[in-house]
Amino acid sequence: MVVSTVTAAITYTFWGTASLPTATVTLLPAERVTRTVTTTVTEGSTINEASSVTDLSSSTSIVSSTDGIQTATTTGTSAPAETTIIVPGPSTGISTGAIAGAAVGCAIAGLIFGFAAAWFLLRRRSNKAGLQQTGGVAVVGTSPESKGYSSVAVSSSSNDIQIDQFLLTATPDKDIRTELHALGDLIHQHVENNYSLRSTPASISVLSQSLVSLGFTQGSGLSADVVAGWCIQPESRQAGLRHVISHTIFKSIDVNSRSPLSMLPAPIAAFLQSIPPPERQKWNPLVMSLALSKWRSLSALLLHPHAAERSPLPVSDDVVAPQALALADALNTFLHYFVATDERSRREQTGHLQAVIIECTRLGYVLLSHPSDWQFVFELNSTNTRQTAVVVCPGVEKLGRGDGTRYDSPQQIVQPLALSV
Repeated sequence: MVVSTVTAAITYTFWGTASLPTATVTLLPAERVTRTVTTTVTEGSTINEASSVTDLSSSTSIVSSTDGIQTATTTGTSAPAETTIIVPGPSTGISTGAIAGAAVGCAIAGLIFGFAAAWFLLRRRSNKAGLQQTGGVAVVGTSPESKGYSSVAVSSSSNDIQIDQFLLTATPDKDIRTELHALGDLIHQHVENNYSLRSTPASISVLSQSLVSLGFTQGSGLSADVVAGWCIQPESRQAGLRHVISHTIFKSIDVNSRSPLSMLPAPIAAFLQSIPPPERQKWNPLVMSLALSKWRSLSALLLHPHAAERSPLPVSDDVVAPQALALADALNTFLHYFVATDERSRREQTGHLQAVIIECTRLGYVLLSHPSDWQFVFELNSTNTRQTAVVVCPGVEKLGRGDGTRYDSPQQIVQPLALSV
């Protein structure tokens, strides 16, 4: 129970009978209680600061009580009185300190829960990001029914997809077929116009040694001695010379051959020469092939002077002319035995051979820029070789799709052109 004394804050003096206004009194500090006190005084009565009422008698009664707020009415007559109000205050049974402690505890628990939830979400996002980063690794699948080739698919990340959208545009297969046929005719014309059918003083062993330096120890399918024998005989000489020229030139523009006599852009040729030989690598050959394919297409894109056009890598005559002359000089270590000895004939033969090499290089740049992998073929199927045949212009095969997926077996776009001898 709380006891509070009500005192008036203002002194009123009246010279007649009057009714005082209703005053609102707040009881502190134990409970906040509002009471209405109505006082009636007679003439000459005064209420001072000490709450004394002169010549008044007052009585106080509790009129109403609502939710802890009680209303008291005091009526005064003539006797002085000091009004004392005894107000019972409601008790909850819980102290203010306990309530504050509970609130602080709830706040701390909420913070701990929030930090735990944030940590869990961040950890989950980091795990997802790690999975996405590993999405660009090549996935190699070997089909049991395929021996030489298998389906190699790339699980590309979003960055790979964006890059693929800017790779150089693929040249249609029919255009590649037409260009290769035209180059075969150009080589045929070059041989007819620049090499003599007269007998040569060179022996087969000398010619074979020159062919070995041109790379005829591997890849041609025929030994250097056999090719040298064709070139010595007048009736098979043109076919033999066409085979030597086409084999050497097209090997120089083939990424898969890694020829030291390369007509590819110098940075690409240098990198291909720096790659360890396949027999020294313990990796899956399909993985290496896929890596080489990706590197080739991206290198062509980065070397392109106007990559936004997405056209094949252009050939700069100023850049490839010295390369073509070097390759022509290397070929002439073998071909000069069949060229007239006068200076004019040799100069014209070298100039025309250089021009043929440059034209073939244009096709090489087209295949270098192509999203798909290609390779030249210098051998005939055994079913087609009823008699000795010489490949005078290679065929070309498409090894895979533009997205990096390999075919189960190569698709032949152009068959090798061969002559019987």
